[in-house]
Amino acid sequence: MFGESNMRRYDVVVVGGGAAGFTAALTARMLYPELSVLMITRSDKIPIACALPYAIAGNRPLEDYLMPYNYASMLGVEILVDEVVGVDTENRVVKTRNGVEVSFGNLIIATGSKPEAYKVEGVELQGVYVLGKDYDKLAELRKVVNHDGIRIVVVGSGLTTIELADALSGIPGLTDHVKRRVTVISRRRYILSRYFDSEFAEIAEKELVSKGVKIYTNTRIKRILGETSVKGVELDNGEAVEADIVIIVPTWVPDTELAVKAGLDVLRQGVIVNDYMQTGKPYVYAAGDCIVKRDFLTSGMRDIKLATLACEEARRAVSAIKGVALSPSRMGRIPVTVTRIGNIVMGAAGYIETHALNQGVSYIVGRAKAVNRHPVWFPGGCEVQVKLLFLQDGRLIGGQVAGACNEVAEITNTIAVAVQGSLRIEDLIIGLQHGSHPLLTYSPVMHPLINAAIDAYMKMKGCGCQGVSNYNITSS
Repeated sequence: MFGESNMRRYDVVVVGGGAAGFTAALTARMLYPELSVLMITRSDKIPIACALPYAIAGNRPLEDYLMPYNYASMLGVEILVDEVVGVDTENRVVKTRNGVEVSFGNLIIATGSKPEAYKVEGVELQGVYVLGKDYDKLAELRKVVNHDGIRIVVVGSGLTTIELADALSGIPGLTDHVKRRVTVISRRRYILSRYFDSEFAEIAEKELVSKGVKIYTNTRIKRILGETSVKGVELDNGEAVEADIVIIVPTWVPDTELAVKAGLDVLRQGVIVNDYMQTGKPYVYAAGDCIVKRDFLTSGMRDIKLATLACEEARRAVSAIKGVALSPSRMGRIPVTVTRIGNIVMGAAGYIETHALNQGVSYIVGRAKAVNRHPVWFPGGCEVQVKLLFLQDGRLIGGQVAGACNEVAEITNTIAVAVQGSLRIEDLIIGLQHGSHPLLTYSPVMHPLINAAIDAYMKMKGCGCQGVSNYNITSS
């Protein structure tokens, strides 16, 4: 595709083939068909990050869980499998490890994040896996966990950890082809604490326990036991847990090495960009896990790594190439998370109570429960619980949802849109317009978002505000 002595020029060059890079390349081709687009990716076999738990525990071919680069090629995106090792921002040239040099009009850096080193005695033993995105290592891990009776310890606290534990414990029709014994070791006070408040995290924990998963919280691994291969783990509480396989779900940190080499402004939290994903060079953009994120409420830096945000940032960067602007109210990053653990679907958008307290934000909570059918005995009915957070002036800043039905995900997304639109408590109580049908939705007189807003309004009228300025939680 490239000749060593004949430098090719592209209107848009994207570095990275993950969620942000792939979205940037596709969006550039769709929005600007007249522009030439090149995506440079280290591998043509990059797994879909959010699907890792199911790729590892499932019985379908691993290839079914890979990024669909052939689709990008069909749309006219050129793809180079190589690694960019240098960027000359003045002359607008990138150089790859294999010696290929490419000239660009606009550059989008989407190098994502990389796993932070996990330091514990025994981490080098056979049977210890630090979860990553390398195809060959995933194929090996997938092979070793697919045996009946195998004992697996999963180390971590976040979404990937808990979804992996769920997948390994068996999801009907997807990952239940073998029977495994699964234990989770979490150093945090409760699982999923970065995404949900404790009462919602407890729902997920109970669901996992009902599936046979053993969970240790507020616990660390002292060392991994074994001489050449894993025999178990010793915990800091003195207990020992037998294990054939240990899967460490690491902390991921921004991969800014290329940006540093390019002379861009970089902090520990990532590449510095403006609201349009531009770096200090107006024709060099960055998006995804490698950039600094700004909180939608405080504008302070916030560690958020979500594929949905990476894709939105990629589209924002591509749009800015030709000067498409967003309104000021759309600038901050709103974390939106949905997950399914066993039969329970959970979602969170914007602030949770723990984060509000850590930020010294005074807030009001509204709660409600409702069945998603009317009458409630119609097929598919399940009870859904909603928790909303409002500022004292009535502005919605976040919400959490849980229930045994997929509609939870869409309610979460509705909350996200409401937060992004800066809706207020009266907008939900009086002005929330929505469709309703007995077989499909809640009763129009029992919508949980409306009732949660009413609950918060009654507290507001009674001055029942929660949260205290300068109050800080340190053990979540």
